[in-house]
Amino acid sequence: MAEKKAQVSYSDLDLTRTADLYALEDRVGKAAAQVCDELAQEFPDGEPAVSVCTRRATDDAMAQLRRLGRATVAAKP
Repeated sequence: MAEKKAQVSYSDLDLTRTADLYALEDRVGKAAAQVCDELAQEFPDGEPAVSVCTRRATDDAMAQLRRLGRATVAAKP
């Protein structure tokens, strides 16, 4: 199994705003597409397809961000 990572900056976003959450999801999606395209070039016979890879990577990253957000809110006094 091949793995790549990408960093997505969100320091300029206010994640309490819906519009900024959509902006973050868009950034994550673009980073996922780039990483999945790179993997497809390195492993042209690999699976899954780029579109499936992109969707899974985006979903996984957004789930991680939601968990982080809940943990941050729970930790506030």
